[in-house]
Amino acid sequence: MTVASGLDRPVFISGCGRSGTTRLVDLLGLHPGISPVYETDFVRIVAGIVFDPRRDPRQDPGTAIREVMTGWSRDLPFRPDAKHEGEQYVHGPHHILFTREEALAETERLIQSLGRGDREGAMRRFVMALFARHAERDGKPAWVSKARYVLMLPLLHWLFADMVFVHIVRDPRDVALSLLARPWGHKTAEGAGHYWRHCVQAALAFAERHPRSYVEIRFEDLIARPDSTLGGLIARLGCDPGMMAGVPAPPPADASRIGRWRQKMPPADQAFFRAEMAPLLDRFGYT
Repeated sequence: MTVASGLDRPVFISGCGRSGTTRLVDLLGLHPGISPVYETDFVRIVAGIVFDPRRDPRQDPGTAIREVMTGWSRDLPFRPDAKHEGEQYVHGPHHILFTREEALAETERLIQSLGRGDREGAMRRFVMALFARHAERDGKPAWVSKARYVLMLPLLHWLFADMVFVHIVRDPRDVALSLLARPWGHKTAEGAGHYWRHCVQAALAFAERHPRSYVEIRFEDLIARPDSTLGGLIARLGCDPGMMAGVPAPPPADASRIGRWRQKMPPADQAFFRAEMAPLLDRFGYT
């Protein structure tokens, strides 16, 4: 028997990379009515193909979409991960419960619908069908999805006009240190800082246009005050935070991840952030 969640809108979670999105969606997934589904970058990639303004409308996008989904779904339900050993998650670093066969079947339905000229409806049904399958298999009535959505928010809102975007923000200096420590991350603090600014400005532009669809929390608050921060977010999503009572708490996050830049970041890089990011540091309370 499933539990009513009170959540009746699509919820998408994102932010600049290394800002705690996985931790957030994992904690939200502890709610008995909310199923977390994440690392679903196929949404962004397939939407980019379907709505590419440079694509000749006479050209069939089916081949490119099949190629993306065949590769993306190859290891379902065991998606490979590149998470750090210290990053512990209740649901694992990847939590996807629909199967490869289901993903490819919905891909074919998407392609058939695109052939009839219904791009917006086809893309929405494609995403909703897979995420609903995931939540159903999890025994929960609602889902929240985490991926790199922050740079596709106008398109995402066009597809899901009733959506909620949860933006998690982290001090850009700690973000930069985390990105610099990864082989796939940025090579300089300046590059990481510019990427952080690009992401948060995209989120703030969305917030200005769609304030009722925007919710913002800080990574630092989630780590320092997880119960009140998570409870407030759950309430804003229309769910009952009281349903979290009795849910086993996950391992506490490493609080030393907050403010590491004070000891680890070279003075010249700290000066760069003070000079270049001052208004945004003020905006998010990082002055």
